[in-house]
Amino acid sequence: MGERFERHTVTLPAAAMTVVLDDDGTNGLLSWRHHFVPDLWNRVLPDGLLDDGELPAGTEAREVEEETSYRPRAVEHPVTFEPMAGTVRSAFPRARRRAGRRSD
Repeated sequence: MGERFERHTVTLPAAAMTVVLDDDGTNGLLSWRHHFVPDLWNRVLPDGLLDDGELPAGTEAREVEEETSYRPRAVEHPVTFEPMAGTVRSAFPRARRRAGRRSD
């Protein structure tokens, strides 16, 4: 018999991340953004938390437009993943979107 131990988990709110590609699928759209916790500027993919009752596709479209001023034309959902598997629960749907036109 093995030794028993206590394990704690953390559950984070649902979030979504989007990879925005050009029509050829060869170039991706990144934002230059500051992350407060590590106090670091970095290039990032559009992402954000789901609002109450919002589906991941809605979050993805909203975040792309808020963070980049582009409105994607189409979406595919290739994967949902756990970015910190082991002790943190955080389903993170990620979508690929085709570039749209810039919104004003």
